[in-house]
Amino acid sequence: MSDSVKVIISRVSFFLVVLGCGYGAFHYFKKEKKPEQLSASGAVVEDNLSLQQGNRYRIFIKSLIVPPVDTEGKKWDGNGKGSAPDVFFRIFYKDHMIYESSTMNDVLVAEYAAIKGGVTDAIFSKNASDYLEAANVAFQEKGAHFKIEVIDSDTFDNDLIGKTTVELKDLQLGSNILEKLGITYVIVVIDSDSDINESLKALKMIK
Repeated sequence: MSDSVKVIISRVSFFLVVLGCGYGAFHYFKKEKKPEQLSASGAVVEDNLSLQQGNRYRIFIKSLIVPPVDTEGKKWDGNGKGSAPDVFFRIFYKDHMIYESSTMNDVLVAEYAAIKGGVTDAIFSKNASDYLEAANVAFQEKGAHFKIEVIDSDTFDNDLIGKTTVELKDLQLGSNILEKLGITYVIVVIDSDSDINESLKALKMIK
């Protein structure tokens, strides 16, 4: 076989290899992506982050943004300094109040730490969950949900700022932002069976 024939054969072989690789790559990238899931809030929910029926979850209200005035257009605590509400929230599950938060005074944006009483206390406590600003819920049935009441703490009579019902199927692991009836909720969800500290570190809620 002459050298020229060998060159032609090698070039044809190389071309066929390149063609085969290109064909495979074309069909690999041509695969259709699964359509995005949208929660009721309109947020994109990734499959690997979706809450699974049968699991238990910890629900953190990381922050609340409340309206500057009540339904009658009045400031929550009168005029002048300190007119913003003293905000706390309650979480209800299966018609039972399962959590009541600490109170953030004179705020329209209430920020809650993942752990109250200090990280050290929570780590060395026999029951660290006592220090979490979180509520435990179970995704037992299809329509599993919890309710949140946001309240302005007053000396004699508390004022309801707003309330909402959240279905677990509309949440995902990690951070969720919901806007309902003038209140913005930042809700963080972690799996109850996961390591609490590692989950909170991954979410940058503790160091």
